[in-house]
Amino acid sequence: MKQVCQFLKDAGTYYLATMGGDQPRVRPFGTAHIFEGKLYIQTGKGKAD
Repeated sequence: MKQVCQFLKDAGTYYLATMGGDQPRVRPFGTAHIFEGKLYIQTGKGKAD
């Protein structure tokens, strides 16, 4: 787990592709942390002002 976390941190920004209905969605990620033995990554969805 530590090696995977370090790999993601070394990469800087990495991307996760998912499907939203019938449309592909590619989201950038930039965080990776291990908490209680589990790998967590975080993303956010910006809101219009």
